[in-house]
Amino acid sequence: GAAPFNARPSIVGEGVDVDVTSKGVVVLSVDGKLITIGPVFALTSGGSLDCNELPSPDGVRFAGVSACGQTMIAWTAEGAAYCIGNGLTNGLGADCMALSPLVGLPPVSKVTVGSRHAAAVTLDGKVFTWGDGLSGTLGQGSRKGHKTPTEVMSFTEAGLCAIDVGCTRGQPDPKR
Repeated sequence: GAAPFNARPSIVGEGVDVDVTSKGVVVLSVDGKLITIGPVFALTSGGSLDCNELPSPDGVRFAGVSACGQTMIAWTAEGAAYCIGNGLTNGLGADCMALSPLVGLPPVSKVTVGSRHAAAVTLDGKVFTWGDGLSGTLGQGSRKGHKTPTEVMSFTEAGLCAIDVGCTRGQPDPKR
């Protein structure tokens, strides 16, 4: 059977960031590793008590993580963003089952993932959004979606340092 959750307490006990997906939990450890709990992104199998280190490309160490539904984006202290999961929100426009560099996005200080869209603040304070724009969630002035990160021009002068899109589990209400 699966090892009990407390069999590897140092992995979870040393987490510096944590987020949830529809299938489990992603923990960012103090040494920059991503640990999944449960069958997250179909990379792990078994019961919800399994802890697994998510393979990191070329030994990359992460500084932040955001996850929702079937998508996760993690970023380094230098601002390089990596994504995995659903093509609607991962910024690549196609599903990917291994951490992949998120291209077309300047170095980031923060990324946040919603159920159908995502947003990032760059190191120089610009805001980029992508995903489903059905409810006007991208701040682009329309309901048009964007498969890849697109700068939100209305925030250009704001110099933001943080952003959050929220993670909803249901479908957007088209009557809003």
